[in-house]
Amino acid sequence: MSFNVAGVVVEEVAGSGGVLRDEKGVVLTLFSGKCGACGVEQAVVMAIKVAMEIFIDLMRKVNVPLIVEVELSSVSDWLKYRRLRPRSVRKLFADIEGGLWHLVEIKFVVTN
Repeated sequence: MSFNVAGVVVEEVAGSGGVLRDEKGVVLTLFSGKCGACGVEQAVVMAIKVAMEIFIDLMRKVNVPLIVEVELSSVSDWLKYRRLRPRSVRKLFADIEGGLWHLVEIKFVVTN
């Protein structure tokens, strides 16, 4: 399973979204909406949190790995190195990490 997530800020309004695909590339679900983010990086982290919640709800009984694809290397660095995380996103990461125990395997990939 693969979840592509993205964040955007236009005229000070932030939004995030994502699409979950199976191993064949078939879309299983998607989401989008406004979020209370302060910047595009925070919007992406919020999208990761929502993506994990959706994945956990959909795959409760199935043990499949999840790949989360993000386009921002800064967010990828925050995922790898806790010390680089700004204070503004630490609660979001705590929520994300709290949900990780539900998953068999998760891999974060930076796409270009």
